[in-house]
Amino acid sequence: MNCTFIGLGNMGRELCSRIGSAGFPTFAYDLNSTASQYAEKNYKNVYQTDLIEAAKQSEVILSCLPNSLLVREVVDQLIDEEGALTNAQFWIDTTSGHPGESQKIAS
Repeated sequence: MNCTFIGLGNMGRELCSRIGSAGFPTFAYDLNSTASQYAEKNYKNVYQTDLIEAAKQSEVILSCLPNSLLVREVVDQLIDEEGALTNAQFWIDTTSGHPGESQKIAS
C-alpha cells in the first residue's frame, strides 16, 4: 500500500519517517522542497515527489498542515486534477485545526 504524506513540519516529518520505517512506500510532499528532499535522503522508503503524482499513486493520503485552510487548498487542488484521487481509499488529517473543518472538507 502506497502512502502520500503532505506537510513535513516538526510533527509531519516524524510521522512520515515512522510510516516509511514501517515498510510503506511513502511519497513526501511539502511546499518547501528542501523538506521533502531531506525526507527522501534520511528516511527509509520515503521519496520526494510532486503533489499530484504522489496522490495518483497512493491508497492512503496523510496531511499534517498548520491549519484547515491549507488542507482545503490541497483538497481543492487534488479534486481539480482529474484522476488525482482515483486510488485514494483513506485520507488521514492530523492538521492542527478545528475537527469540524475536517468534517466539512470531507463532505
